Amino acid sequence: MAPHSPMRILHSKKKVEGFEHRIFSLDDVYWKLDEAAVLDRKFREALSKSLDEQGMLWPPIVWTQETYLAFLEEGCNSHDPHKDLTIAQEYRVSLGNNRFEYAHEKGYTHIACVVANHWTERKTILAQTIMEYRKDF
Repeated sequence: MAPHSPMRILHSKKKVEGFEHRIFSLDDVYWKLDEAAVLDRKFREALSKSLDEQGMLWPPIVWTQETYLAFLEEGCNSHDPHKDLTIAQEYRVSLGNNRFEYAHEKGYTHIACVVANHWTERKTILAQTIMEYRKDF
């Protein structure tokens, strides 16, 4: 039997007031880079450099698959065709796929996330997590 590798958690430096924060295994959340992020090497390099130097300031936003489907039905009528609509995981990334990719690339097994329990909470969370983007992004 192979030995278990140690759990490595990418923590966020800040918390979103009034919302649940949880540590998720990278395997327990559906995440996939957007096509634009895949094609923008400079952005990914700048983001990786920022995370290496400053750590993860804000946690990614996750929601349940059920919440995502309600978002598509009630709030947004477009789905990224590069991402699976039907998934095996209970949770999926609402915002923060690049941070999941960074965690994966750097050998983290888990990541700190903030949970949006209703699709309308995403906007409220985003209002608290505005990031100051650097020139090199």
